[in-house]
Amino acid sequence: RFFPKLILTIIKFYILCISKNKNKIRYKFRAKGLFSSMIGKKSYLSFLIQSLANVNKLLIIKNTEFYPVPKVDSMTVKINPNGKLIDQKYTEFVRKCFSNPRKKISNSFSRGLGIDNELTKSIIYESKIDENLRPQHLKLSDWEYLYKVYFKYV
Repeated sequence: RFFPKLILTIIKFYILCISKNKNKIRYKFRAKGLFSSMIGKKSYLSFLIQSLANVNKLLIIKNTEFYPVPKVDSMTVKINPNGKLIDQKYTEFVRKCFSNPRKKISNSFSRGLGIDNELTKSIIYESKIDENLRPQHLKLSDWEYLYKVYFKYV
């Protein structure tokens, strides 16, 4: 349980650094698993990182290239902040919608935000999002639009 909390702490630190240094391109070299969760995996944290910056994988270095040999491969990424700022309400909104990531967006949305099904269906319908999708299948632009429509209703 320690390792996932460590990854979460490091990613939150990167979010803070990106939001404070909006115009600086950064090149980072860390464990491959850490950056894989930022780039490929569709999760709450990856959506937040992608809201603030474009993260591109540059290089994977095998663990056998080091001495002593570590247990994990390493990865170098380019973090290019896009200049956007996100507010705390958007962060909470996405986190709550990802509270049940294996559920369909309509169920995850209503359970995470604590709103009734009729209101959920109205919001999703107005957002023009397929209610059978899961949270990780939505694009970043879908999340941003869904957030705007949600705050029109609430």
